[in-house]
Formats: sequence, C-alpha cells, structure tokens
Amino acid sequence: MDMHRHRRRLVAIYAVGAIALAPWIAYLWLVEPARGLAHDVGWLTAGLVVVLATSAVITGILCMTGSWMAMVAAAFTASLAFATLWFRLTAPVGPESAFATGRSFVVLLVPLVLVVWPFWIWVRNGGTTGSNYLGVAVAYWASGILLLIGAIRLVSVAPSTEVEHHVRLIWTGLDTFELVGLAATAWCIHTCSRWLVLASTFTAALLTADAWTNVASTTSWARTAAIAMAVIEISLAVLSLSIAVVLGPDGSQTRRRPDLAPTIPAATEEHR
Repeated sequence: MDMHRHRRRLVAIYAVGAIALAPWIAYLWLVEPARGLAHDVGWLTAGLVVVLATSAVITGILCMTGSWMAMVAAAFTASLAFATLWFRLTAPVGPESAFATGRSFVVLLVPLVLVVWPFWIWVRNGGTTGSNYLGVAVAYWASGILLLIGAIRLVSVAPSTEVEHHVRLIWTGLDTFELVGLAATAWCIHTCSRWLVLASTFTAALLTADAWTNVASTTSWARTAAIAMAVIEISLAVLSLSIAVVLGPDGSQTRRRPDLAPTIPAATEEHR
C-alpha cells in the first residue's frame, strides 16, 4: 500500500510538471527573440562536456563490472550528448568557437552510438545487462578522454560572449523534450513499465543540461532567477535518477496491483 501511494505521488509530480511546461513553452515561443547574447561561452559548453565525459567514464566502469546500472549511466550519457548536440545544431556560431569543428561534433555522436549496445543487451535480458563488456567499456573511456580534451581546448579559445542564433527554437525545443520526458516518466511509473529506466534518466539529463545552460549563459538578475530555477531542476533530476535506480528494476516486473497479483493455487490434500 505504501509503495502504491508513493507511486501515485510521483505520477502527480511528473504529470503536473509536464502540464505546467506546456503554457511556459508557448510563452517562450512568443516572447523570446530570434537572436540573443550568450555569456561565458567557453565555460557554458565545457561544463556540459565535462559532465558528459564523467558520465561516459562511469558508464565504462559499470559496463566493465556488468552492473545493470550500466543502462542508467549509458542512457544519461546519451541523453546529455543529445542535449549538447541540440545546442550545437540550433545555435551555429562563428569559426572562433572551437567546439563547432567537425571532429568535436563526431565525438559528441559517439555516446549516442555506444548506447545501442547496452540498450540491446538490456532489452534482450529483460531489464538487466548481466555480463561485462570490455570493448564497450574501453570505447566509453576513450570517448570520455576525447571529450575532456575538447573541453580544455574550448575553455582556452572560446570567446567570453557570443551571439546565439535561433534562441526561440533552442529553448522551446529543449523544454519540449523535457515535457516529453516528464510525461513519459509519469506514464511509466503509473504502468510500472520497464521503460521507466530510460524515461526518468532521459528527463534527468535534460533537466541537468537546462539548469547548467540557464545559469552559465546569464548575468545579473537573470542569473539569480536561473539559479533559483536550477535548484528545482536539479532536485527533480536527482529524483529522476533515484527513480531509475530504485524503481527501474521493479518496473520490468508485473504490475504491483492486487488484481494482477499472481495466483498461487491452494494446497489440497491428496485423495487416498
């Protein structure tokens, strides 16, 4: 009963979050300018890349040990790479931005490609990874090292401020992805779906990226407001990761409802 009550509360939290985002997205689309000025460009992107690199290294370690949590780490890494690529695709900048180079773009694609292997194993094994994979682990470690090198280079050469193109599309698009993640997480919790691991991890990664970019790209009073919003987003991101770890394995099992509980035939006395 307690678990059922907790699930209902979690469904309410994520459903309300998704519903609240819808009018906010519409508002942003109406008021955001076509272009805007981003501050601390080097630290903004480098911060995302460092988190991405750290996540890739952790994913490699978990793949090496055969932990089922490798799927959580791989999904977080891939989702964060997706968010970073979203910023790169929708906010093309001048040649002075080192991270806009083709080689760095390819490095960002690596976590999205690597996630296919642990995902396939996770689906095949019914929600677990089950064994260690050294090749995948080494690939994640290599991508993490390359990302760290790119982050260091970016900080040293990127300008302090830069004009962002398609500002309206950048933020409404990211918030739309968050809305989808929140709604999917609510649905997966409600239905006890094994896809909860992916939905909640995807949501956590997008919330983390949104919080960091909001804080790093603003100044003055706007940064104060961004920090206040980031506290909420990071709290929800931590909750989402906790759900993936705690409820994720449970989500791959039968629904925890009385009407769907397995029926155990009563023992009967054998006739003499």
